[in-house]
Amino acid sequence: MPYGTLQISDTVASSQQTVAQYGEDNLYLDTTAANTFDADGRFLEQRESITFVAHATASRRVRKYFAGTVIWDSGTLTLSLGAEFRLVTEIIRESSTVVRVTVTASSTSASTIPYVTHTRITGLTL
Repeated sequence: MPYGTLQISDTVASSQQTVAQYGEDNLYLDTTAANTFDADGRFLEQRESITFVAHATASRRVRKYFAGTVIWDSGTLTLSLGAEFRLVTEIIRESSTVVRVTVTASSTSASTIPYVTHTRITGLTL
């Protein structure tokens, strides 16, 4: 397997907003540079930290997408004490039309989240 190139981004984003009661809101959106996946084996690693404030009845759900495909979904969370999440995502080019994605999650208090997900996305133009 060929070695990849790690693209480093020093972007720090903060989103403090009230979101819609129903549907989805983009809390953060980033664009991948055009030449990031220019050869098989090239990869991108991204790290994120998410903090939720405490609320007795509000339910929350976090979804992460790549190329329009859900690559991680927390499921519905009720966090009466608040919570922190850390997501580490690795996206590897398999071919000019396919990437493999692994998302690893850890949390201070949400025990029902999927800790590791693997997704293979096909039909891309890289």
